[in-house]
Amino acid sequence: MSIIVSLMAPAAFALMQAKGTPEVLRSDAKSLPMPVPQVIPPDRMRVLRAPGAGPCGRTGQARVVVDDGAVSFCITRIEGRPALVTIDANGQQIGRATELELPTALAILADIRLEPLWPEVETILGEGGAALRDAQLACGREAYRRGRAASLSRTRATMESMNGADSRATLDMARVLDAAGQLDEALALLDEDLPRPREGRETISDSRQYDRLSNRLRYAQLLYNNRRHGEALAALEALENDPLIAADYRTNATVNRAAFLAELGRGPEALAAIDRAVAMFGSPSDAYRIEGSGRQFAWIRACALHLMGRADESAAAMAVVDAAPERFSGTWASVPTTSSIEFRAALCLGDVDRLADVLGGFNRYGYPYPYALVVQAGWQPSILANRDLVTAALRRLERRGVSLPVRPLPDSYLAAQANWQRHLTGFGAAEAPSVQP
Repeated sequence: MSIIVSLMAPAAFALMQAKGTPEVLRSDAKSLPMPVPQVIPPDRMRVLRAPGAGPCGRTGQARVVVDDGAVSFCITRIEGRPALVTIDANGQQIGRATELELPTALAILADIRLEPLWPEVETILGEGGAALRDAQLACGREAYRRGRAASLSRTRATMESMNGADSRATLDMARVLDAAGQLDEALALLDEDLPRPREGRETISDSRQYDRLSNRLRYAQLLYNNRRHGEALAALEALENDPLIAADYRTNATVNRAAFLAELGRGPEALAAIDRAVAMFGSPSDAYRIEGSGRQFAWIRACALHLMGRADESAAAMAVVDAAPERFSGTWASVPTTSSIEFRAALCLGDVDRLADVLGGFNRYGYPYPYALVVQAGWQPSILANRDLVTAALRRLERRGVSLPVRPLPDSYLAAQANWQRHLTGFGAAEAPSVQP
């Protein structure tokens, strides 16, 4: 069955052919090789429909108007850990509580609509974010030691939700190590925990193949986020030819490599790679196809064709991206086909108007403004030319009379922002596109 999932939304994306293997939980305790990562996923909480009941009933709230009406936010506690809860007009919780990791906390502090939450969030963060960071690291160390699923496994919309528990803990540890400025340790951890055949064997099981795939995809993503683009591409190319992983699984590496190539301005190579992935993905009539997956391929093709000067074909591909979003089909995972793809495509095309539309659509989101850190002066994307594009888009919004609900972060949190933002907004784009502010 054919599926597309997101490895690190909204950064690199991955495609897979699932073999229906059930999740394998591994309970063997492991020794901790180095200080590390993050929080354990919160349990789903029941919220009563009465407006004054539920987790926001006795806490400070921030009310935000969105396209679908209005929602309220508050900070609650799950097993002693802070979490952000979204409540509708009837007092009903929307979705699951979001554990308050550093990026979310910083985004709240930057979103002026959420000012009622700032004092509590600042208390949770501590000086420069140190208190929340240390709490996350402590939870991560415990999660890794026990081989339990870590925070990225909250929903089945993440790639980690299809990994074994040990693999999920490793992937999350690597992410948080890198976010703390310890890239070498993160890469070493991934190498150490890379699934390999047992002694005397030449193959690994389907579930371990997927764990191996996820490990190498994360390895390449961390390199890319840290501007080691050549090494990231080499890692993906090696994954595409890994004899221990089935060919349909390896298509994930092809999709990711195509995206990176397009963002790095290498149009012909990107087009060849994405067309190869499309051909391998199979028939559009596949009953298990995730709705909206076509946009995943379309934005990469649009960027590659744009770089090659094939404007009409690029526009046709972008028409697929711009089509009305398709609903989640309920099969395994979903593709982030709205703002994340739109934003990444706008950067890749060097399209300032499109980028301004994405950044200016803050009323579409029933959660803290997702680009609150991107529009900060200190944003450090994988490809630095993107800062110029965002600056030009902000000027375009100013001319339109659009004021974003964002304030500059207090100086004491700038270091925390620099370390963590790559994992909140890991977008790239074609090198140095020409823009007119």
